[in-house]
Amino acid sequence: MKIQSKIIAGVLMVGILSASSCKKDEDNSVKARLTGSWDLTQTGSDANNNSIMEATEVESVSADTAIMAFTFNGDGTGALSTDFLGASLSYDFSWTLINNDEDIKISVLTQQSTMHIQSLTSSELVIKDTSGTTGTTSSATWNVFKKK
Repeated sequence: MKIQSKIIAGVLMVGILSASSCKKDEDNSVKARLTGSWDLTQTGSDANNNSIMEATEVESVSADTAIMAFTFNGDGTGALSTDFLGASLSYDFSWTLINNDEDIKISVLTQQSTMHIQSLTSSELVIKDTSGTTGTTSSATWNVFKKK
């Protein structure tokens, strides 16, 4: 009886250790990384029209003059809040990932905008907007966000 109890206890211990050592798979999808709140920290424009975000074309955004924050909820809703020189605005929107999760389509009321995700980590989001590009003239802009 003692041997049987020891065997059962041993099997239970192995089972408990095995179950507790298994990690849950982390969701590293674009949607999971994008979900959350993001503060604008830098902005830039393509001054030399080469479609590359260069250090000389990027400026830090001062919290004293402008604050922009996106919140992307996992259910496809979100909010954009801006505060510029004391004037505050907030917009609710819906969003979806398109083009193999490389672009974000945002819909606010009857307006839609598509922004390209240039890079996305768990703590930084770089969005490239080329909506002003016409023919050979580029007016690409970049916005760099840090996750709250």
